[in-house]
Amino acid sequence: MKKVTIKDIAERAGVSPATVSRVLNHQNGVSDEVAEKIMKIAKEMNYSFNMNARILRSGKSKIIGIIIPDISNSFFSKVLYGIQSVLQPLNYKILLANTEENPKLEEEYLKTFVDHKVDGILSAPTRNVNKKVYLDIINGSIPVVFFDRIIPQMNISSVTLDNQGAIEKAIDHLLQKGHKKIGFVSGIKEIYTGEQREKGFLNSLKKFNLNSKECPVYGGQFSETEAEKAAKEMLNNFSITAVVCSNNKTTIGALRAIKNVKLRIKEDISIIGFDLESWSDLIEITIISQPQFSIGMICAQRLLREIENKNIETENIVLSPELIIRNSVKNITK
Repeated sequence: MKKVTIKDIAERAGVSPATVSRVLNHQNGVSDEVAEKIMKIAKEMNYSFNMNARILRSGKSKIIGIIIPDISNSFFSKVLYGIQSVLQPLNYKILLANTEENPKLEEEYLKTFVDHKVDGILSAPTRNVNKKVYLDIINGSIPVVFFDRIIPQMNISSVTLDNQGAIEKAIDHLLQKGHKKIGFVSGIKEIYTGEQREKGFLNSLKKFNLNSKECPVYGGQFSETEAEKAAKEMLNNFSITAVVCSNNKTTIGALRAIKNVKLRIKEDISIIGFDLESWSDLIEITIISQPQFSIGMICAQRLLREIENKNIETENIVLSPELIIRNSVKNITK
């Protein structure tokens, strides 16, 4: 049987060999859609991933522990898909733990991973988790890579989004359409992503000289229910013309609130959501999109490098968001 090459995959995928190479080596610069397509074709063509053979080390458990805070959040499902696309071809098994944003549960799962002698851990840590647990793990020579979130002041590699930049993109777009009274449905302040996105909103108000008294922040707690309550209260108490959401669940909550107070999207209130969901194009909502599949691919590849070389320097990789403009923002400049 003829050996499948990068060129073969490129021809079937309709992309350049350089693009295929970037995906197979889990590098930045390729969209999630194209990356998923290439990985799928590579598997269908039985492409040999021997290029990563340097990662395979004798005497290892071939198990990776993964900590996620909310299994019901589709964001983490898509990140897991990216992780699996890297680990599965190399015959790694996954131990998956859902912490439900509970730090005690996270600590128990981490100890379980150690007991199972995992080769490495990928983690989206929850708030108030004991740093010492992670310190003990890395001091015990088990590599850890954070994704989506980090624990500040810890020397641990990470793959995250430019969260402040994501919100700034949204505010900049609204300003171009004439909006100056903008509300923000925030997340959980104690969690890195929540803190960074709210910081991005507040910094944007200063940067663009907006009146903070006319641009309220209401806590959505990364929850559909809490976000709905928060957005409803905000819409009833402030004469805002636009709403920016902090994640996919706060987007759903805000949309429900807009419906409940009988406002029309775009005509009465503009909205920018967060995270590209399968339903978001149905209502033509403008979205802050993060490269979920790529986050998974890149953090898994980074962990494998650290498994191979435990003396490698830590690296904090920050990916860029994309603003997908649809039809939920009204132009009020006229």
